[in-house]
This record gives sequence, structure tokens and C-alpha cells, in this order.
Amino acid sequence: MNGGMTGARARFGEQLGGEAKVNTRMMLGAVALATVAGCSGPNAVMMNRHTFEGQYYRAKLSAEKDVRERFVVVVQDAAKGLAGAKEAGRYEATKYCAKNFGWSGVDWTVGPDMPDASLTISDGNLTLQGECKGWV
Repeated sequence: MNGGMTGARARFGEQLGGEAKVNTRMMLGAVALATVAGCSGPNAVMMNRHTFEGQYYRAKLSAEKDVRERFVVVVQDAAKGLAGAKEAGRYEATKYCAKNFGWSGVDWTVGPDMPDASLTISDGNLTLQGECKGWV
């Protein structure tokens, strides 16, 4: 009669009409869906972005396959502000070295601490090069 329910749960279920049971389940499902939806999408991506000198910079690090400690970081739209672009590149390198080698130190070949005139900027993109140090 009560679909296998026992005790207080069965009495509660009997008090609710069939339509009320469906509406309650639909509402719980909608709440669960909204909760999960809030954890993904564009807002979740924005929460993981960092600003440098008040700007967002898209940076991509690529490492050599055979010698993974050597890498190149390309930071797009350096014209937004060179100081911010340099820090965005430093951040990507530090993150890469810490994640892959357990140490955040970098020996820069072309790095963010060099004079601006010594940096490589092509098509508006800043290119930095370095090597994770201390990884042995």
C-alpha cells in the first residue's frame, strides 16, 4: 500500500497526495541541478583567473618533451601593460615548476626581471623562456 515505506516516512507519504509527491521531487531535483550548475560554467572559470596590474592576460606555457624543465611562456596582449604581462608570465612559470617538480624556482633565459628593451614582443605577445631549477 505504501510502496515499501515504513514508519513515519510511510505516514508522511500517505499524507501527501500523488501530485504533491511529484512536485516535491521535482523541486528537490531543480535545487540539486541549480547547485551543480553554479559550480561550473563561465563563472567558475572567472573565479580561477588572476589579474596582474588590474588586467587579465592569457598566458600559455609549453615545455620541451625531452627536457620538461625547459619552457617557453607566451603572454597575449602585452600592450595592455607590459608590467602585468611580465607578472602573468612569471605566475605561469612558477605554477608549472611547482606542480611538475615540487619547486617554484626558475632560471630565466629571457625573463620578467630583464629590462623591457631586452624582452621579446612579437605580434603583441610577450615571450619568456626559462628552466625550472632545483628539480634534479
